[in-house]
Amino acid sequence: MRRVLRLLMVMSLCLCMVASCNQDPEYEQLNLETDCFDVVIAPEGSVGDDDDSSGDDDDSAAVNGVDDLELSLVARPGLFADDDLGTAYMTPAFGPAGTRFFMTVVLADNGLEAGNPIAIVDRVSVKVDNGALTVDEFDMEASPADESRWTLTIAAGGDPATASRDDRLCIAVYAEI
Repeated sequence: MRRVLRLLMVMSLCLCMVASCNQDPEYEQLNLETDCFDVVIAPEGSVGDDDDSSGDDDDSAAVNGVDDLELSLVARPGLFADDDLGTAYMTPAFGPAGTRFFMTVVLADNGLEAGNPIAIVDRVSVKVDNGALTVDEFDMEASPADESRWTLTIAAGGDPATASRDDRLCIAVYAEI
């Protein structure tokens, strides 16, 4: 009888220890999965103004005159009073492999106590799809000085002389559930 009691106590203790283990939090994505940047990764000089016909001799001009990209982040319907979740920025707009892209997300502040994106968002990440190379997700860092701002610097992989592809970088905004 004592053995059975001891066995039950040990099993109960083990069960309590397993139940109290720190589990990773679960998140729900708040924005649309189509909130993405499409980025051209190509060797130097193959994208942009390379013919110098305008006399500018500038081989680093951006595609269509765009040096950075901006994207409105749209909340899934019904989550907030306003569908504006914030804005994402990325600079530069394109580059060869090895280019470091600086990404910033600025969450909207609707001034409300309940239903304010700044108060609800717990995590922001970038989902990178490099086609045949990889599909990865990288967490952005929250600014310690501005609760609405999240940042990440990410580099395009591959050989700068030969890598040519279109990468898709999608912003994911999460709340812990």
